[in-house]
Amino acid sequence: MLSEQDFRLFIEAISNDIISWPNIKNLMESGGVTYASTDVLTQNDASDVPLIGGCKFISGANLCINLNKPDKSLPFFNPPGARGEDTFLSTMLQDRVVRRIPCYTFHDGFSIYQYLLEGVLPIHLSEITANSSTINTRFLNACIGWVRYKPLLVYITDPEEYEQRMHFLKSALAETLPKMAAHFHDDRFFTMMTEFERYAKNVKRHYNQFLLTQRTWKKLLRVILS
Repeated sequence: MLSEQDFRLFIEAISNDIISWPNIKNLMESGGVTYASTDVLTQNDASDVPLIGGCKFISGANLCINLNKPDKSLPFFNPPGARGEDTFLSTMLQDRVVRRIPCYTFHDGFSIYQYLLEGVLPIHLSEITANSSTINTRFLNACIGWVRYKPLLVYITDPEEYEQRMHFLKSALAETLPKMAAHFHDDRFFTMMTEFERYAKNVKRHYNQFLLTQRTWKKLLRVILS
């Protein structure tokens, strides 16, 4: 019903800096859980985050911001109801120093381990399976959030290829959404096409809001720092 090629096409359509087919495939092959590598934990060398496609990609959950010079700080932004505030921040970091430091974070995406901050560590990790309606709904909501912000991200980083890439995204969704809905027994996946078309239609308005946010942030900083 849902072949690897189908799922790959779906992921490539909604992909971003974090979600890509190689990353998803590696995660699936590892059983959905990755463990800390001692190589990462024992090295002390930080590295510069490279500029790729106009972005220095960051992950908001692991982000530390140097506030010693607040005038160099930048605002978070995402289109209304979408995801991607860390990704859009990535598009503004061309002249900023961004360093990747060797560390790990434990992402408790479903709030299963509520006693971590009290020092209670799990011995075994619970499975995150596709037969849970809660997990499937979170996956669907994440996909909707990604497809909502994909038009603006492409508009910012690759404006010359915008129309072509939106055509690919629409075609990929048209081909894969019926299979995704059938696989998960959830017709709500079809709303992804509606949301994509709505946000693609409003991409210029969202881009102007993106620029307005930056101008407003600068005004706010001038008032705070004066």
